[in-house]
Amino acid sequence: MALSREALGARLAAQLADCFGLPAPADHYTLMEKHATIVPSPGLERPAADTGIAGVWLAGDAAQSPYPSTIEGSVRSGVRAARAIGRASLS
Repeated sequence: MALSREALGARLAAQLADCFGLPAPADHYTLMEKHATIVPSPGLERPAADTGIAGVWLAGDAAQSPYPSTIEGSVRSGVRAARAIGRASLS
């Protein structure tokens, strides 16, 4: 939260370029959410760790999890994504 939206966007663009060889984005908008949670509601569908994009995986409390938006849910999501990445790299 100490970085401006522009600085955070620039750092993310640089990291994506470094990791995936992506060009700088033509434009970007950075949303800085100060409340790290999702709205719990019946039937809420969260995205799976596997995005279907090579080398791009999701983890965190908003990713698919049987747990509510908690640190435990985030950690379990990260472990699940890491295991999926490991399986993908073995095939």
